[in-house]
Amino acid sequence: ETRAGILWQSEELLESIKKEKEKGFFVVVNVHGGEEYHFKPTKKHIPKSDLILVENNQALTTSLKVAEVFEKEHFHVMRDIEEIIRQLAVETASGFDNPNLDFQKMFIKSEYAVKRQTRKYPMYYMNRDGFLLLVMAFTGQKAFHFKLEFIAEFNRMEAALKK
Repeated sequence: ETRAGILWQSEELLESIKKEKEKGFFVVVNVHGGEEYHFKPTKKHIPKSDLILVENNQALTTSLKVAEVFEKEHFHVMRDIEEIIRQLAVETASGFDNPNLDFQKMFIKSEYAVKRQTRKYPMYYMNRDGFLLLVMAFTGQKAFHFKLEFIAEFNRMEAALKK
């Protein structure tokens, strides 16, 4: 049985998420129904709160969500993140130090699995600073619009966390 909405969920999926949370793992669910489904949410149906997740009282997003929202191939987003990480390493090695930036927390490498597959795929979690470094390079009207939406959502989530 499934329930329509932003996420079609089954009891099996909910139980799996609960078990992973109990182990202390991050749980990110990214569902793609494919073309066989006639009704699927569009970006207009996705609430802004789904763009950002909260983990350990910190607002985060993922490389998967960035790829989806900016309509980019995930491997391109991964390539861009890995280039940023390389550049951050160069800056650190050259002596750059700013107490207001924590390079180690900008991007956290993780992995995800697609349902019914055993293979795991790489992805990144990123905080606001990592997200901003990444998307500042994106161009076009759609990118500009979504940058504004992401920034607004990060600000909303952080304000809610401070209450």
